[in-house]
This record gives sequence, structure tokens and C-alpha cells, in this order.
Amino acid sequence: MPEYFISKLESVVLPVFHSIQTLDDLVAYVETRPIPYRHFEIDELRGVSLHAARGDLETARAKLDDLRHGRSLWCIPSFAEAEVASVVEPLGPLLDKGDRAGIAQQLAAWEAMRIAKLPKGFARIWEPTPFPVEAEPERSQLP
Repeated sequence: MPEYFISKLESVVLPVFHSIQTLDDLVAYVETRPIPYRHFEIDELRGVSLHAARGDLETARAKLDDLRHGRSLWCIPSFAEAEVASVVEPLGPLLDKGDRAGIAQQLAAWEAMRIAKLPKGFARIWEPTPFPVEAEPERSQLP
């Protein structure tokens, strides 16, 4: 039984992981391999972080603006105020300023918090994500 499991990991799972080298690769993979009964879409809440991580601050700001002004299903009263606030409050000011280093630090902090909640074995193999936003030069361009 372990041999079968290992062979499936090597023949099915690892090729998928090796094919995903960037955030854009991940989004493309998820969009073409939908989870049953769930359509992946880059909505406002996920989009703020994803586009910020990619370094596309203009698109991230547009999604942030939708959240700030109630133009999202996430903004239905009593639905997801805590989730929206958990993204808008820490990331919003950094996006407003175009603070790429601050954005990368916030994303890294969220990633570390997520890893800390996983079973302990994951922390041993985890490597922090090098977010594209931190690879680009600092800019203070605001739309």
C-alpha cells in the first residue's frame, strides 16, 4: 500500500507541483481544473491580496476600492465584516502608499500565520514565498 501511494505522488501530484512556479501559474491551474461544485474566481477579497502579491497594485487597489465602498458580495451586512476588515485594514494603507516592502511583509506575516496553524510537519518543509511585489523596485505611483 505505501508503494502505491508513493507511486501516485510521484506520477500525479509532483508533476502538478513542478508545473506551478508562479502565482499566475497557480491561478491558471485552478481555473482550468475546477474543484467540483466550486468555481474559482478572483473576487474582491482574494483579489486584493493576490494582485498585491503579483505586484499589480493598480488592480489590487481597484478590488480594495470595491470592498471599501460596498461594491462586493463580501460587503453584505452581517456576512463577512471580519474577513473584509482583516484584509482592508492591514493591506489598504500599504496599497494606498504603494509601499511594496510593507505589502510583502504583510503577505509574509499572513503566510507564516497560516503555516503555524497547520500540523507541525508542514513548518519543517515550508519555505517563505518570494512574492513578486518585493522583486520590483519601489514606486510611489498612485492611480
